[in-house]
Amino acid sequence: MILLIFTAGSIMALVIRIALINGISNDMVVSMQPWADHIKKLGFIQAFKSAFYDYTPLYLYGISIITALPIPAMIAIKMLSILFDFIGAFYIYKILKELYGKGSILPAIGYVSFLFIPTVVVNSSYWGQCDIIFTTFIIISIYFFLKNKMLSSILSYAVALSIKLQAVFIFPLFILFWLKKYLKTWHFLFLPGVYILTIIPAALAGRPLSSLFWIYGNQISEYKYDIKMGLPNIYQWSDYRWFFNRDLYDLILISGIIFTGLLVFAWLARKWKDGGLEKEKSIVIEYAYTLSVIIPFFLPRMHERYFYVADALGLLYLFYKPRNFYLPVIIWAASFLCYLSPLGGPKLMNYEFLTFGVFIAVIKLLYDNFKKLPVIGENNEAA
Repeated sequence: MILLIFTAGSIMALVIRIALINGISNDMVVSMQPWADHIKKLGFIQAFKSAFYDYTPLYLYGISIITALPIPAMIAIKMLSILFDFIGAFYIYKILKELYGKGSILPAIGYVSFLFIPTVVVNSSYWGQCDIIFTTFIIISIYFFLKNKMLSSILSYAVALSIKLQAVFIFPLFILFWLKKYLKTWHFLFLPGVYILTIIPAALAGRPLSSLFWIYGNQISEYKYDIKMGLPNIYQWSDYRWFFNRDLYDLILISGIIFTGLLVFAWLARKWKDGGLEKEKSIVIEYAYTLSVIIPFFLPRMHERYFYVADALGLLYLFYKPRNFYLPVIIWAASFLCYLSPLGGPKLMNYEFLTFGVFIAVIKLLYDNFKKLPVIGENNEAA
């Protein structure tokens, strides 16, 4: 039965992706395909001399390899992301096996369910984006934590952070691991270390190191005066006219960053003191999901795809806390509806209304994370 679920689910998921693979997104036309054409035209060394791309080199290396296949560049680029759809689903399966045991059918159902999350399907097969790639490494890092392989866990996370800056949403989790003595201080050297290793080929090709080290800085400053973007977060309730006043813009921007930082600090302080992780390591799923929702919800200048990590981890959370099934459902729905407009589809629902739904999910997650749990050294039960 498990093999049948795996096989049938994989085939259906692949068929849907093949049906969508010829869809053309603006990102593909403006960025990914021109990058691939540039590499093909000049060759690796000549191409990587220049800053023709605004993503990190590691993803571009993948593009340069996959587009060497004798197929259209757009199809090849999407194939790379689709491959990681299945790798991510496999590690979802492995994590759920840790939760439910080898004999349960639920891990196989989780594997298939992951492949049918709407934003996971569309992001790779239609949009052609690479969010699944870095998110897969986040999922792998959680798996290795559950297996008590902390070196492998932080290395996997370092790869994720070397692909997309949005992996930083999960960084507080690793600070908590350090506070709880699962990690040592020197483990954090792998975060810049892995990134440095990934930029070496581009640096040897001739691109200046200063340019390679400032890729994330350029990404942050790219949309300098857009506080509310496509994500259904708290800034959807603001008025665009506010941002014509640069002083007010700066105040909202800085306040949003400070508030998010203080909220994360409070979360860390609460989790450091309670005994949740010591009592049950699998609670890391709830922690990771909470961070992936609340940080982009309160940070300004978030794109419509920045709930992607939450979309993926929401599947794990659904199996971990099935009574809270409505929380990932809310995030999935809001996230997917925000995908439609950038991909040329209709805007089916007001973003301010979508934000209200996400806000309910955020409040519930914060309540669950800040309610009383056993304090380290105490024998009391969780409230």
